[in-house]
Amino acid sequence: MNIFDKIMGKIKRSEAQKYAKQQKRQAQMQSAAASQKEEGQKMPENRRREREAFEKRQQTEMKLSDEMLETIRKNAEQRFAMRKEEARGEKTSGESRESSVQRQIDGDGLIGEWEERYGKKKKKPERAKGPKEESVRQKKDKARKKDRDRKFEREMDKKREKRGKKEREDAGRCKMIQDVMNEPAYVPMKLKELALLLNIPKEQRRELQRGIDHLLEEGKISMSRKGKLGRPETFSEAGIYSGHPKGFGFVTIEGREQDVFVPREKTKGAMHGDKVLVVIEQESDGGRRAEGSIVRILEHANQELVGLYEKNGGFGFVIPDNPRISRDIFIPQGCDAGAVTGHKVIVKIKDYGNGPDKKPEGVITSILGHMNDPGVDILSIVKAYGLPEEFPSEVMAQLEEIPDTVREEDKAGRKDLRDLPTVTIDGEEAKDLDDAITLEKTEQGYRLGVHIADVTHYVREGSPLDREALKRGTSVYLTDRVIPMLPHKLSNGICSLNQGEDRLALSCIMEINDKGVVIGHEIAETLIRVDRRMTYTAVNAIITDDDAETKEKYKEFVDLFLQMKEILLR
Repeated sequence: MNIFDKIMGKIKRSEAQKYAKQQKRQAQMQSAAASQKEEGQKMPENRRREREAFEKRQQTEMKLSDEMLETIRKNAEQRFAMRKEEARGEKTSGESRESSVQRQIDGDGLIGEWEERYGKKKKKPERAKGPKEESVRQKKDKARKKDRDRKFEREMDKKREKRGKKEREDAGRCKMIQDVMNEPAYVPMKLKELALLLNIPKEQRRELQRGIDHLLEEGKISMSRKGKLGRPETFSEAGIYSGHPKGFGFVTIEGREQDVFVPREKTKGAMHGDKVLVVIEQESDGGRRAEGSIVRILEHANQELVGLYEKNGGFGFVIPDNPRISRDIFIPQGCDAGAVTGHKVIVKIKDYGNGPDKKPEGVITSILGHMNDPGVDILSIVKAYGLPEEFPSEVMAQLEEIPDTVREEDKAGRKDLRDLPTVTIDGEEAKDLDDAITLEKTEQGYRLGVHIADVTHYVREGSPLDREALKRGTSVYLTDRVIPMLPHKLSNGICSLNQGEDRLALSCIMEINDKGVVIGHEIAETLIRVDRRMTYTAVNAIITDDDAETKEKYKEFVDLFLQMKEILLR
């Protein structure tokens, strides 16, 4: 029911009551007049005139009342419609649109006019208080407020004291449990046995259980599948945690055929790659993996992460690029290095959190660029995998001692194969050419030489170059760059079998009979010179497509490749 209906209902009820009174009075007078007429008595002239005047006045009032009611109704409809439209565009504070319309109609005097017409009583205004009375009242209010504040502080002090006492008791109980378990003579036991050992009565075992639960949650103690309690390492096994985007993960333990499944709520905040201690809670059953819970993180694998920054007011979050890290990194206010939403950043983790529901916290150390900027995606990959872009200073110092060409003293004692036709076969874009082949016809069949660049002559074991190469492991090829295992001076220079250059090599020279069987071999330190840099495309055009143009271009090596084809087909 809207406001207009309420107003009109109120008006109609009042008019109906008045009309009923008038009808009752008129019926009484008509009944009296009829009785007088029946008795043959004439009504006094003054009473007759009074009655006629009354009836006329009543008719007039009834007519005016009906007209006024219709007028008020029409005006109310118009004003209500107008105010309702205005109220739609206004923002009212602490009231609904309907109550706003009610307030505006009251302000226009619609209800006030009706109440004045039908005599609704008004409240008497309150008597204004003097300055002295106001001052006394304010003093009393302040005194009451101080009393309430003092009472609240006393209650809070009692609660804090009680909570502090309880925390001290819990801390003492936990320390007592740990001290007992750290004793060399302690053997794993159940809760009841531990309570008997500590002389804890039955009515206090609930507090003991609370302390054990707290220690289990923090990973300071562990529990076996049979409910026995002991130190974390007693029932746990070490392994590497592999995270899943949905929050759960798996722990790979050396010696176990299958990984151990860890639910999300039992990961203890471990991240992908962390070394952890896990307690097996349920062994594998058929095709189902064993299930366990992580009790301690031994080593964090991620000190820095690359991700996308999202700002949220004064703080922000970094969403890691690695999908196996399912938790965002919280960035407090003032730790974003000026990054904005959409920036790819490097974040250094300060706090790893102690559970799946507490986000790690970190600080942004570098901004790689906006996610849509060219090259930022490749740079993000480089930083995410920790690929080194520059070589250390000690490596560059050792590099200065390595010559650009083969020195005469380095050639001494090596088997010289520079007279043999030698080729390399690589892709069109390759720059580090590290292997070559030679082939010659013999009485028994063929002599095939496979030659690898002798990197060990320049990269001595244990040297800075050797340690850095071991750390990198391999060269990494990206869409727009190569991150080499060795500096370019070696990989593209003295250790690359470039055409027309003398190079040191380690060679395997094989004797192959007419049937394609290796009947003998020799491994030697050699000196070679590549005559032609070939590509897979060109060699395929010669031995498979029999392309005349390509064969003409490499005519001095066509027989070499055809002989290789013969060996392969035997």
